[in-house]
Amino acid sequence: GSLTVEITDFYSNATLSFSGTTYLEWARIQHVDGTLYTAEEWLAAEEAGTVTDADANGVAVKYSKWTSCPHVIHPNYSTSTMQWSSNTSVTVSEVYTTVNFSTSVNTSCNYDIAGKANTDAILAAVTAGTIADAPAAQWASQVVFSDGSQGYLPAAGEVCAWASNKTAINACMDAIGGDQVGVSTWNYTWTSTQQASSRTWPWYYTETYGINLLKTNDYYVRAVCALSI
Repeated sequence: GSLTVEITDFYSNATLSFSGTTYLEWARIQHVDGTLYTAEEWLAAEEAGTVTDADANGVAVKYSKWTSCPHVIHPNYSTSTMQWSSNTSVTVSEVYTTVNFSTSVNTSCNYDIAGKANTDAILAAVTAGTIADAPAAQWASQVVFSDGSQGYLPAAGEVCAWASNKTAINACMDAIGGDQVGVSTWNYTWTSTQQASSRTWPWYYTETYGINLLKTNDYYVRAVCALSI
């Protein structure tokens, strides 16, 4: 049967890159009604005819390191690449901004888990005319999950954590016919974390931390939405 959100059985033994400690409590397929399933449970339910892939809202993840960033990963990447912004001379205020990538530094890009706040700030900057556009954040915010939740552009700490936990996440993605994370097909994934006026911290699929690259580059986007637990 399906699991309730309170159950945590350490579905994956994978670790984040921060200190070698296991931080992923669980990765679960979220049904549109909020029920959480392991990959095995979902496949069994499909076999029984009680769920279909269309019933999947995405893959929900929860980490013990942070209590404030559980989220649901949308089943699919963007079908094309896009820029973070065409502006290269504006640092967007209210967006987490850091020059550090070292996972041992608590001001590094991997410690940013404020994807929703970042996205809101980026969109506000477009509305105010501070920057001309923000294709990645705009695209992510226009994604509507099957349960009606609005997407946002995840922060580097949210996205980079997928790398060390992709076995658990991808088992769930495979069960619902979703796009795997951490594979070469979608080699670079935008995050909402900022490095400077011209640069930000996208995730490269083989790494466990952000890469400092230009906002005007074209990369893929994966929307997430908040998970209430």
